[in-house]
This record gives sequence, C-alpha cells and structure tokens, in this order.
Amino acid sequence: MTRKGALDARNKLVTRIPNLGDVLRGSLLERTLQHSSGCSKCARGEGHPLWVLRWVTPAARPAS
Repeated sequence: MTRKGALDARNKLVTRIPNLGDVLRGSLLERTLQHSSGCSKCARGEGHPLWVLRWVTPAARPAS
C-alpha cells in the first residue's frame, strides 16, 4: 500500500468514529479469542489476545 493509500484508508476510518462530544463513556477491554478447533495455541489454552473498545452513545446502545 502506498503512503497516499494508507492516508486515504485512515481518513475513511476516521469518518466512522462518532463525534467524541456525543460519547458518554467507554472502556478498553482485553479479551482472549479462542478458536473451536485446529489451533495449537488455543488447544494449549493460551488463545489470542485482543483489545476491544466499547462505548455508549446517547441512544444508550453499546457500540464497538
């Protein structure tokens, strides 16, 4: 991906973020993803770490 392509992709993602003035509260959660089968890491019980940002909008619907 070129620099211009990366900047365009970033700017497109930024437009999807709600107005921060409308965000009431949020949490950064650390989750662990576990595959059901076929993954040696999950079979050992390690899983895959994942960060999730959750926030609440004025309509009181959690979004992530």
